[in-house]
Amino acid sequence: MCAVVPPRRAFLVTNRDIAIVMVNSIGKGGGTDDQSLLLSRGLRQLGYSVELVAPPASWLWEEAERWGIPRKPAARTKGGLIGQLRRLASSTGARCILHAHHGRDYWPVVVAAHSLLPRPKIVLSRHLAKSPGSFASRLWLLSLVDAFVAVSRFTGQVLREGRMELASPEPERRFRPGMRGDAQKIRVILGGIDPQRFSPGEGSSFRKRWGIGPEEFLFVLVGNCDRPRGKGQLLLLEATRRLRASFPQARWRCALVGRGSLESILRDRVAQWGLKGQIILWPYEERIEEVYRAADCLVHPGGGTEAFGLVIVQAFACGIPVIAGRLDGIPEAFEIGQCGRLVDPDSVEDLAQAMAETMQKGRLAWEEKIRLHRRVASAFSYEKFAGEMADLYAELFRVGLRRS
Repeated sequence: MCAVVPPRRAFLVTNRDIAIVMVNSIGKGGGTDDQSLLLSRGLRQLGYSVELVAPPASWLWEEAERWGIPRKPAARTKGGLIGQLRRLASSTGARCILHAHHGRDYWPVVVAAHSLLPRPKIVLSRHLAKSPGSFASRLWLLSLVDAFVAVSRFTGQVLREGRMELASPEPERRFRPGMRGDAQKIRVILGGIDPQRFSPGEGSSFRKRWGIGPEEFLFVLVGNCDRPRGKGQLLLLEATRRLRASFPQARWRCALVGRGSLESILRDRVAQWGLKGQIILWPYEERIEEVYRAADCLVHPGGGTEAFGLVIVQAFACGIPVIAGRLDGIPEAFEIGQCGRLVDPDSVEDLAQAMAETMQKGRLAWEEKIRLHRRVASAFSYEKFAGEMADLYAELFRVGLRRS
């Protein structure tokens, strides 16, 4: 039996008449969690009522508290989450949107919304370069939601049409089926960063911590290193070995920042190939902007699939060039800064050559760093991200929206 929520009469709708329940039951601090946090911040700055459902004591929970975003501890089970979302939506007393960011939250949001009258609007964001894994999700979700937001044009294309790369060395890329249903519900809205956090600056603290002199050129790779590929860490180690053989006298180092199931393999390869003096293995660092400032170039070969490549834009905003794999949505991220080089994501030779050329060009001048930051800040701020999402929310209610 459906619970009935009394409708609210409103002849002129403002952003304060729309309540958003942002659902994220993982919250460990990856790119998806970062984007849901920044979206919540931006929407609140626009005057929206936003409540974030997140795991207590998680990275996302603590960051939401720091930014004054109202929170509710996410229920641990899907059944509990459904009941929780029904209660939250019923209590808003406003036009309500349930917005989920992780695949595991899609169905709880859908079931909760469809058990209420009037039904809250349903928005799902897709932060992966593939459709949901289950056939039922690919078959039914589009018919049950109001909007399915892709974080890149590439992701939108995969959702609409699917993608086949049968010759790919990566099993994940060989067959990616599309969604069934009304493809017009699939919308592309790029994310955003905080330009005040990610900006050029002095990075000597990390260089000193790592024992890197001011004259040494520093490459960094930032991202998880989970099996089988991580973000291309093993490819980078092979490129590093070749680069050292070609430039034995050059002063350069490479830092791999991130945790995951490949860590022991990376340590073994570093020891086996005699790269201990060249490679720094560093766990996840929350002050990642300081890592970018310490670096001279970000290297991001990419994982099995890549929806966008948020770290690329973060690095650009801090004023450093990027060498990135020409993979899935990565070129869209590279397009924002256009500083560095795109390479074959599976070619050790291409990566090593790009690293050598970048090192020979030398560091960007301070003026170049500032220009790069300004370019990114104008194109990819979280405020712009929130504004575009707010326009979508208003469109879903088929009304004009006056921002208060």
